[in-house]
Amino acid sequence: MSEEENYLRAGRIAAEVLKQGEGMIREGASVLEICEELEEMIRKRGAVPAFPVNLTQNNEAAHYTASPDDNKKIVHEAVVKLDLGASVDGFLSDTALTVSLSPAYRGLVEANRALLDRALAIVRHGLPFHEFGSFIERTAKSMGYKPIENLMGHRLERFVLHAGESVPMIASPIRGQFISGKAYAVEPFLVDTSSKGFVIDGVDSNIYRLPSPPRKGLGENERGLLTWIYENYRTLPFATRWVAKEWGAGSVETIRELARKGVLQSFNVLLEASGGTVSQFEHTVYVKSDATIITTKA
Repeated sequence: MSEEENYLRAGRIAAEVLKQGEGMIREGASVLEICEELEEMIRKRGAVPAFPVNLTQNNEAAHYTASPDDNKKIVHEAVVKLDLGASVDGFLSDTALTVSLSPAYRGLVEANRALLDRALAIVRHGLPFHEFGSFIERTAKSMGYKPIENLMGHRLERFVLHAGESVPMIASPIRGQFISGKAYAVEPFLVDTSSKGFVIDGVDSNIYRLPSPPRKGLGENERGLLTWIYENYRTLPFATRWVAKEWGAGSVETIRELARKGVLQSFNVLLEASGGTVSQFEHTVYVKSDATIITTKA
């Protein structure tokens, strides 16, 4: 298949699985069971997860996936973000939605959904990122909300989830533009205007990444583990529970030690700085010279 066809297939798979996942979000549901079931759905469709399924609640904005023995549940009246993606021969998709189990935040969620739809309608080859970010911020404020300023969209490349270009969701001097033949994840996060509107690091998210092939100077067990990670995930994010299934529970501490040494990149749960409740919607687009395709639209 061509590059475009692979992006489209990855997007279609992610869209199907996200829709299934939306129906699984309910009070008391197991975060571990949701993550593992959705990841298996991706595999059964002939792809692999582009990253571990993220499931965050309330003031958690991003980057939480279940640990190997996680007992976390969806709490009462949670605002739940579900973020997932598929990889087809390394060509990626990234998509997310929010479900509010609390009536108090359904306005926030619906505004976020509408904001993403309006934003995607203007994406085109040659559109500068700073114009796009200004549109997002201006539209969000007209709805009575504001975007999180330090969470951005990103360009995708084969086997690279964040390919070096960030797409701002606020007015920003960031240079760059949407380019034909490239894929981008567009993901506005919204909070109410009383929130600070930026995120800070929380606890370990159970998600790690190998930035480059295994290097010399490590122990035999460490080198073996890193070689296995690279062969299976390249530089894409992976979950500690994925590794523990193959290498045993002790591998989780090895992963953390390799992160402390700077060999692996660790991800923290991202928290809204003032404790504000966060909503997120996301689609992947493939930009062409004459059209923009939303690959993850169901």
